[in-house]
Amino acid sequence: MIFSPYPITLEDYSNLNKTCPLNYYRVVSADQVPIALPESLRNKCIGAIIIGSGNQTFSTYVINLLRVDEKDSAVDQHPFICAMNSDNEIDLTAGIVHHGNWLGRSSYPGTSFFQAITGSGITAFYPVIGVPPKDFGSLDELAPDSHKDAFWNSLNLLRGKS
Repeated sequence: MIFSPYPITLEDYSNLNKTCPLNYYRVVSADQVPIALPESLRNKCIGAIIIGSGNQTFSTYVINLLRVDEKDSAVDQHPFICAMNSDNEIDLTAGIVHHGNWLGRSSYPGTSFFQAITGSGITAFYPVIGVPPKDFGSLDELAPDSHKDAFWNSLNLLRGKS
């Protein structure tokens, strides 16, 4: 996996917390992601699962982007992670995780999915394999496990960069 640092502001982090409280997840469309991600990445996404964990002193968010990979006829999980440590002074670190390798990172919804999104632009409304059954819930309810794996793999990668 590769970590690419990406600058965010405290306002960005606050917007994440308003969208998804800590220790919960929320499913959002790509245009509802509250961070100004690179347009080249955002344009390939059909949605995201925002996962927040921690407390007021140490907290982490992973925005697990669902990125369409037309070449491989797949939908890949492409995490964006940001962590805040406000123990003494505020330390905010964020970045994009590329080339993840956890089980379930890619799903293969079939050719009808790709025909539908290419022909009509309905990506935000077409059901995708691997999206949690509920739009909002506690971390215990987050399914499938590949989203938890995206969170932990991203966090471990970020820890290795410290």
